[in-house]
Amino acid sequence: MGRLKEIAEKYGLNNPCIVNDVPGLKMDSDCLRRFAEGDPSGNLKYLDWMIFQAGGGTQKFERSVSQWEKGDHGEQPVKGTLREKYLADAVTGYIDDDDKPVAPVSHDEAVKAWDEKDGDFYRRMHLYGDEEYALTGFGFYRSWPGKDSLYEQIVQAVSRFHRYRTKLVSLKKSVDLSVASYPNFRDLLEVLSDITYLEVKNDADYDLVFENDHITVICPFNVGASMKFGHQKWCTANESMFKAAVAENGPNRWKEYAKESALYYVTIKSSVAIAGEGTELAQIAIQAPFSKKASVWKLYDTNDTGRSESEMVGMICEAFGAGVEGSLNRALSACRAHLKTYPKSRLNLEFVVRK
Repeated sequence: MGRLKEIAEKYGLNNPCIVNDVPGLKMDSDCLRRFAEGDPSGNLKYLDWMIFQAGGGTQKFERSVSQWEKGDHGEQPVKGTLREKYLADAVTGYIDDDDKPVAPVSHDEAVKAWDEKDGDFYRRMHLYGDEEYALTGFGFYRSWPGKDSLYEQIVQAVSRFHRYRTKLVSLKKSVDLSVASYPNFRDLLEVLSDITYLEVKNDADYDLVFENDHITVICPFNVGASMKFGHQKWCTANESMFKAAVAENGPNRWKEYAKESALYYVTIKSSVAIAGEGTELAQIAIQAPFSKKASVWKLYDTNDTGRSESEMVGMICEAFGAGVEGSLNRALSACRAHLKTYPKSRLNLEFVVRK
C-alpha cells in the first residue's frame, strides 16, 4: 500500500488535529481506506484525484492559496500573520504541543528557520486543511461519508467514469482523470451527466398493480420507471426536466413527490377509447400521500390538471363509456390495497442505479 501512504503524506491526512474539541487525525484511517477500496483502477491511479476533490478541488484550493499569499476580504495574508506570530514566539520562547518549553532564539535564527523549513510546514497546514479550514477554503472532513455525502458521491462518480471509459472516448471526452482534465468534481459530473441519465433511464423498477382488457396501473419506484410509464407533461416523468436535474441544472421533481406519496400511473387502453374524445384522460397519475386517507388523493390528467377521485372517475366514464367504470373502480381498489403494503425499501429517490 505504498501509494496509499504516499497520498496520505502528500495531504497530511494522518496528521493529528483537534476539530470541535475532538482530537483525531485529519482524516480517519477508515475513511481513507474507503477511498482506496472505492478506486476501481486496480492500482489506485484515481486516488490522488479523489482525495483532492474530497478537499474541495481546484476552486477551493486556489482560494486557500490566495488566502495564504494575498489575504481574503481585505485581511492580511495568512502567510504574514503566521510568520509574525512564529517569529514572536521563537524569540521569546514558548510551550509546544507536548507541553514542553522551547528555548528562545535570536531573530535572525527564527527568520532562517521559517525560510528554510517551518514556513513551508505552516503553508502546507493551511493549504491542506482540516474540517475547520473546509468552511472557508480547501480542507478535509474527518469521517465518511463527508459533508453532504461528498465522499460517497466522489467514489460513485469515479466508478461510473471507469466503467464507461469507452463511451466517454466515443463522446470525445477525456479519460484522463486528473486535475488538468477535471479541475473540480462538478466537471466530472457534467461529463457523466449524459451517461448517468441513460443509465438511470434504462433502469426501471416498478410493480404492475392492476391490468385487464381496459386498464393498466403501474407503480414506479425509481426515475427510470417514472419516465418509462409516465406522461411527458407530468413533472415526475418529464425526460427533459430529469436530464437537467441529472446535470444539476434543475430540481429533482420525482424526489419531491415520491418521498411523500405513492404514485400510480393509470393507462386507459386504446381499444376502449372513443375516437376523438377523452385524449387528456387516456392516462392518469394518482398522488397517494403515505400519511393520509384515500379521500385526499389527487388525480392528474395528461394536461397535468388535478382533480378529486370522484370527479376524475366521472369524466373518464363519460369520455370512454360507462363500460370502463367497473374496471376503473377495481383498479383504484388495487391501488389502495397496494398502498397498505407499499415497499418503501424499493423507493429510489436519487439518480443512482442500485446494483
